[in-house]
Amino acid sequence: MFEEDIDDFFDTNDFAEEATYTPDGGDAQTVNGIFDLEYVDIDVGGLPIAGLKATFTCSTDDIPGDSEGDALTVRGIDYTIMVCQPDGTGVTKLILEKD
Repeated sequence: MFEEDIDDFFDTNDFAEEATYTPDGGDAQTVNGIFDLEYVDIDVGGLPIAGLKATFTCSTDDIPGDSEGDALTVRGIDYTIMVCQPDGTGVTKLILEKD
């Protein structure tokens, strides 16, 4: 874990923004993180197609490791958390699918 305060990386006065995390069957809470739409190549029957992959990077303390299937709303768009990737340094990258 970092020695410095990791919350500084997710300050909404810089690059981070607020999102609403709702665990399955739980109460919604606001989390700060960095939202990104990454271009990826998708192979569809041997035909490469460019697509977008939504990700949200946040503090591991804000999102439990078993968050797959939970909901995250960013910029007014609802997503399902498909993959939760904690990196061991206190940062977690969520792979999202638009609902």
